[in-house]
Amino acid sequence: MGLFLNPGNDAFTADTFFDAMVHMDKPSAYFCFMPESALRDVFPELLRLRGVPQPPEHHKEGDVWNHTMLVLDEAAKLRSLAGQPLAFMLSALTHDLGKYSTTETIDGRIRAFGHEEAGAPMAETLLRRFTDDAELIGYVTNMCRLHMRPNMLAAQNSGQKAVNRLLRLSEAPGDLLLLAKADHMGRIDPPDYSAAEEYLKAGLAAYTASESRDK
Repeated sequence: MGLFLNPGNDAFTADTFFDAMVHMDKPSAYFCFMPESALRDVFPELLRLRGVPQPPEHHKEGDVWNHTMLVLDEAAKLRSLAGQPLAFMLSALTHDLGKYSTTETIDGRIRAFGHEEAGAPMAETLLRRFTDDAELIGYVTNMCRLHMRPNMLAAQNSGQKAVNRLLRLSEAPGDLLLLAKADHMGRIDPPDYSAAEEYLKAGLAAYTASESRDK
């Protein structure tokens, strides 16, 4: 059973927040049981995701808040595989913050073009309430900017050169692929991910081998 932190006056320090991210089996509980007033004061970027719509054909869970909470819990299942577990979990938490400012309906379809870039400074603002660790913040903002790309490459069955270009941009290539999986699985009735996962694992292995040869 994971650690449960009942949000009280002491629940919003960096230690308690980060502890929840690295120890809870379902870290969504940390936020879902938090009073709205506390969310507004301490995590306003997250609270703003409530009510932000998503395409219902892809996201039966509803708004971006619900999706984020599901992604966070999926990330917790993968956390032990991450090279930087805390930074990985914070990336899952903040990956879609940009949808708040970019979501719009175009020709009857809900879109959030550019939310990856828009969300990176929002993630930094949130994190700076708790830490000034430049390496951690850099990791998270990098993950926010890149989180959509692995699954896009898999869907397009892109060649290894495209995979290599993406992974060279990543501060933690293996963790980026874990985040892509959590993002895909963080919904109700997610489509099968086995083919995409196999493609990305093979791409990462080939990239790692090529980088080793080049050194």
